[in-house]
Amino acid sequence: MDMSSRKAEAQGRDLGWLLWAGLPALAVVLCLLAPLAGAERWHALVLSEQTGFIENSTVVLLVAALVVCGGLMARRQLPAISRVLLVLVFVCSLYFAGEEASWGQHWLGYRTPKSVRKANKQGEFNLHNLARYRYWLNATPRRLMMLVTIVGGVLLPLAALRWHAAWQAARHWLYWVVPTWRLVPAAAVTVLSDLPEDLLKPGPHLAHDSYLALALYWPAQEFRELGFAMVIFLYVFSIRARLGRRPTAPAP
Repeated sequence: MDMSSRKAEAQGRDLGWLLWAGLPALAVVLCLLAPLAGAERWHALVLSEQTGFIENSTVVLLVAALVVCGGLMARRQLPAISRVLLVLVFVCSLYFAGEEASWGQHWLGYRTPKSVRKANKQGEFNLHNLARYRYWLNATPRRLMMLVTIVGGVLLPLAALRWHAAWQAARHWLYWVVPTWRLVPAAAVTVLSDLPEDLLKPGPHLAHDSYLALALYWPAQEFRELGFAMVIFLYVFSIRARLGRRPTAPAP
């Protein structure tokens, strides 16, 4: 294979459609199908901390992202700024995964220390539900992640695709920092998950256990967290797919 063929191969390498399209589509379909099992089984299938697919899938995706991210941080083929960003992604993913699973409490079942239980709104062993710091440890990270999802997951990839930005070339350091268009479906679904909470609030015209409430309204917040996990997962896996066994470092 000549040099031009190798460059073309590296340039075209990225996530397969089963990941970038299939993952968000599967998440949406499961949310739409779960209410058909009935209101009682719906909670166990969707929102339960032990058996719900949203909560558990979020943690699984984040753990997978942590493993890949850890490997990428050691790859000297990546530009320094990309590795620094990956360190930040790793730390944020660790916090996100730990908090989502209450640092293993959901599965191991250990008791929350008394001092933490009194301060925690849900009596769990985590930080984001501490009443005193809820704004900084819960609301603020969510808003920042939504901003990153909108800008980095939707606007920048689409702008690069539309105007054929020079940094789409693998030799440019931004190629290893800015997500590719494969992240757009997951990011768009995540952003749109805000709408049901605004448009479908249960009340006189929408029963709490109606299909629309179960499929779209009640899972909205947890689905948004799953969306954030998908975005992180697809971002690091995209870098891994594009890097492959790349022998030379991109320009700094």
